[in-house]
Amino acid sequence: MSNVTRETPVLPPVVPTPRKVTPTPSDEIDLVAYGATLWRYRYLLLIIGLIVTVATYTINRRMTPTYESRFRLMGSETGLEDTPRTTRLNIVAFRELVESPTLAAGLLTEFGLSGPPHNLTPEKFLAANVDVEVIRDSTIIEVAVRLKDKEKVVQLGRRYAERVVETAQRLNTEGIDYTAEKIKHERDASLERLNGFERLLEDYQRKAQIELLRKDVDTLLERRPDALDLTVRIQGARARLQQAETELGRQDKVRDVRRGVDSVGTMAGQDKAENKSEALRIRGELLDPYVNPVYEALSRDVGEYRAQLAGLEQERKALVGRLQLDSPTADKLTRLYAAEAQLEVLGRNREIARAAYLTAAKQYEDARLQSTIRSPRLQILDAALAADAPVAPRAARNTLAATLLALSLAAAAVIAFDAARERTA
Repeated sequence: MSNVTRETPVLPPVVPTPRKVTPTPSDEIDLVAYGATLWRYRYLLLIIGLIVTVATYTINRRMTPTYESRFRLMGSETGLEDTPRTTRLNIVAFRELVESPTLAAGLLTEFGLSGPPHNLTPEKFLAANVDVEVIRDSTIIEVAVRLKDKEKVVQLGRRYAERVVETAQRLNTEGIDYTAEKIKHERDASLERLNGFERLLEDYQRKAQIELLRKDVDTLLERRPDALDLTVRIQGARARLQQAETELGRQDKVRDVRRGVDSVGTMAGQDKAENKSEALRIRGELLDPYVNPVYEALSRDVGEYRAQLAGLEQERKALVGRLQLDSPTADKLTRLYAAEAQLEVLGRNREIARAAYLTAAKQYEDARLQSTIRSPRLQILDAALAADAPVAPRAARNTLAATLLALSLAAAAVIAFDAARERTA
């Protein structure tokens, strides 16, 4: 058996293949690299900027210009120099008046702005074409009105200011007139009541003929002094008689003093030896009733008073027959007293009505004076003037802003494009 020798093949040495190392992105911004990138694309950026500039300027030049007119209003409060101000002028109310949709609607209708080509509504006009600003720490309101018609915007601004002032004056006058009219109604009603009471008083004086009745009564009373004195004496006699009869009714005609016997017996018992006989005698006398002396005196007085009264009445009767002092005279007195009482009531009512009228009249005059010295008003400080140049569009500003924006966007796009291409390669 022969030996077979096998040779092992020799493999070539393995050489490692170098791997491409991808650079790790850094968080730092390489401005030099960005500048180099922009410089490589400088012509493209220049063309983009030029196109945007020309396009923006052309568009702005072809747009209809917008003109602005400004006017200023000032709120003030009329008043006397020596009258202190107690309230601060409310300028906010005037601003609300300037921004009134009703006022704006009237202006749009007057100038034909509510139809084509403007087609403005009050809300759109106030939001897009009007700017209202209250100057701080003052009562001045500045209003800016914008419109595409150069001539009409000036007329609109002036008419706007006039309408605001007119409306403020009208509202102020209406408020003052309402208050004054209300007080005037009260004054007129008080005057009517006063005139009514005066007519009642005059009618009653004419119908009652108080002055004539008073003269008649005075004449009768002057001619009958004795009758008056006699009447007074009769009334006094009647009063004394009534008092005496009342006291007489309270007294007993016969007085019984049995309740004093026991006290006498007790006194007698104190000295039995000396006073016994005397006590028995007094006791016997006290057991007998006797006539009340007070009753007897009052009875005599009553008789005398009755006799006096009867004599006075007889004398009055004779005097009445002689002087004719009968019931018609008493009726006149009664009528006079009643008429005077009614006259006093009517006079008092008239004075109350007069006081109410004077108070209402004073309040009315005060209200009118207050409206004069405390009337807030709005006036035109600066009228609207013609605009020198349009406020929009501003071609230079808009072109510069559009060019800068386009270049910024183009530069960002170029940097992003270049970075993406390098990553892909």
